[in-house]
Amino acid sequence: MMTPKGVIYDRGYRRYEGAYRGRGYAIWSLLSADFGRALGIKKGLWYKVFLWLFFLIITVQTVFVFFVTLVTERVPQTPSAFSHPYSFLFDLMSTILWFLSAMVAPDLLTNDRKFKALQLYLVRPIELYDYLLAKAGALFGLLMVAALVPQLGLFAAKAFTAEDAVAYVAHHTRDLGALILSSGLYALFYTVFAMAISSLTTRRGLATGAIIALPFFLGLGAALILVLTQSQYFQLLDLDSLPAGLKSALFGVSYGAQNVQITFGDRSFSLEPLDWSIYLLAYSAVIAFSLSVVLFSYAKERS
Repeated sequence: MMTPKGVIYDRGYRRYEGAYRGRGYAIWSLLSADFGRALGIKKGLWYKVFLWLFFLIITVQTVFVFFVTLVTERVPQTPSAFSHPYSFLFDLMSTILWFLSAMVAPDLLTNDRKFKALQLYLVRPIELYDYLLAKAGALFGLLMVAALVPQLGLFAAKAFTAEDAVAYVAHHTRDLGALILSSGLYALFYTVFAMAISSLTTRRGLATGAIIALPFFLGLGAALILVLTQSQYFQLLDLDSLPAGLKSALFGVSYGAQNVQITFGDRSFSLEPLDWSIYLLAYSAVIAFSLSVVLFSYAKERS
């Protein structure tokens, strides 16, 4: 049996002669690279197709709300949904934001752990928290763009088509502030939740499926338990209702219908919206729990 042979080249030690830009620049480099990756830069064809399909759907929803409200604003009995177009648009596009987070978050997180690349990041000058902050910032930025840009476009279009654009803006300053804050609420919620699920596995497909399936089955369970127990607090198991409830409070509208009568067999009860403070408490609890899952999972990974 022949002994394998190789050649060793003595290249000598070479000092790094580049600029030392420190921890802040390292975090910014990681964040900007991940944001570009989330936008489909250097990604495969199918990723880009689904990404721009989601953006196209949101655009269509925005155009739909704009043209429908052009008609309903001139009708005496305007449906309640269309009397608050910005709040209604969030309700329409929330599912797309879920799917967008389910596609992007696993792509940003699972591969680094699957291929043992995480340790390469965790050398000086960045720490584990810097790495997670950059990943969260990239996903949050993408979701914020997907949520906020259509809302601002709708606001600009409605101001432009109003009889007095300046008066419209002045009269709807609350809507402008509410749509900015609501975009942040949705983006933060979906970012942290999707990262929590993605941190539990190294399989991207499994993480994507779980991010989509878990809220769906929790919503079904919430409806079933709500009917059986008649306790309105089980509405909170529907995760999508948490940012939606806070969003509605910001716009000054009630989340859900008023005085809904539900009949199940010989049982009948009235369903009322919950107070915004309850949605805030539940929202904060899910955020805190999701953050703890992310930190616990990555603490074990580093050890």
